[in-house]
Amino acid sequence: MTAITRGSSRRPSPRESALQLSDPTLITVAVLTVLTLALRFSQIHQGLYGDEGFTDGDIFGRSFGSVLSDVHSGGENSPPLFFLLAWATAKLGDPTVWIRLPSIILGSATVPVVYLIGRETVGPRAGLVAGAVIALSPFSFYYGVEARPYASMAFFVAVSTWALLRAVAGSGARWWALYVVAAAAAAYCHYTCIFVLIVQSLWSLWVCRHRIWPPLISAVVAVALYIPWLPKLRGKELGVIAALEPLTAHNVITDLLRPIAGYPYAPLGAIPTRLGLGLLIALTVIGFAACAANAFGPTRVDRARGWPRRFWLLFALALATPVGMLVYSEAATDLWLARGLYASVPAAALLLGALLVAIPKPANIAAIVIVLGILAVGAFRAASPSWRRPPTRSLAAYVDRETAPSDPFAVISLFAGPGIDAQLRRSHRFATLANVWRLTTAGGKAVVALDELTAKALHIPIMPPPPAGFHLLAHRRFQSAVMPLDVGVYRRSRCGHSCAG
Repeated sequence: MTAITRGSSRRPSPRESALQLSDPTLITVAVLTVLTLALRFSQIHQGLYGDEGFTDGDIFGRSFGSVLSDVHSGGENSPPLFFLLAWATAKLGDPTVWIRLPSIILGSATVPVVYLIGRETVGPRAGLVAGAVIALSPFSFYYGVEARPYASMAFFVAVSTWALLRAVAGSGARWWALYVVAAAAAAYCHYTCIFVLIVQSLWSLWVCRHRIWPPLISAVVAVALYIPWLPKLRGKELGVIAALEPLTAHNVITDLLRPIAGYPYAPLGAIPTRLGLGLLIALTVIGFAACAANAFGPTRVDRARGWPRRFWLLFALALATPVGMLVYSEAATDLWLARGLYASVPAAALLLGALLVAIPKPANIAAIVIVLGILAVGAFRAASPSWRRPPTRSLAAYVDRETAPSDPFAVISLFAGPGIDAQLRRSHRFATLANVWRLTTAGGKAVVALDELTAKALHIPIMPPPPAGFHLLAHRRFQSAVMPLDVGVYRRSRCGHSCAG
């Protein structure tokens, strides 16, 4: 199979575009995909954390229809597709485990789709590197396991990009149909993909301006498929995000550096480390300089090898989400979070792959190895017990084991609370910190669980001191670099408040 040279503006021939099962590159992509799936599947039993607890609450004990009708309400305010997929996979066993399956499958499937986009744009070698970036990225590793819509959204965005590239190349109406379905599916997964979808549509209208009906009809059909959901949009009610992460220059810059080599809950100095981040930025700049040197070179041969094919489309797709999110957050409701940028990660990975391949040989081999090594080390750290999600499942099992159903249980944790509640296997008498003591019967136990972040925010000690008539029976810390969790079990004396513990 003939490789498409960098900088070539011609369309690949049918022979070049055809996938050959014996192609070593294709075999490498298949192996990489299987390894990605296996690694992410090995993390499926992590404890629920953060908004994953809300996902469980949105589907547990509900019918298909109630998930569809209610997922946009309350604190969730999301499109329904991922939640319907999670509702279906939850039927396979423990819902707190199997609701992660859509993210694991579709997140892993993004690897070959990114490679296919590379074949249509920056070339097979760059596409292979980009697929490896998606497979090894600590950020993608986290959201590729998360029981939330981000990995599903990125998969459908990638499929829509690939289908659109094939469609504008004149490969047939079926590619326009696939583009429409994938674009609508991405929008039904998460709202922040809208910026990438807008850039896709505008680009197709421009490229096909002399045969404008196919892209125009496709855009209209995609919008029509989404119209039934438009009355359920409640963007202003997502303003709580601003309270969690204010829109500041520091947060914007930090979040822009996370989606490839970073990790959602680790400082950049830990993952990918300052050295790793510095090397990654330096090699990206060198690759860009190599492309620019060719594009503006003194000879026609240099200029012919300039910017990789469709480089600027990928550049626009990579910038679409951060620019769109920033403008919307400044003009309307602050929605800025690193995870909201995930729709642009496939395009960003392809850009990185193209820039690394553009570095002159043999230095580009070393550059690729260094970058993938940085990502692999980061992914290994992300999978380690220290940096994986806090052990909320172990905490819930401890509470089940150590307390009776009549013992009041207070969970004081904004991020871990919903996940702990979802993973309890016995009935418990839930309470607030204010009334947990009052609800405890003589001789009974009061249980308090909280995390350091919430304790600091509320200005309370990590283990609240027992009031008169109580004593601390047991204290257990569940260690995590992301968020340590503490559980205190208090015993109330049988003679009430008149007795000292």
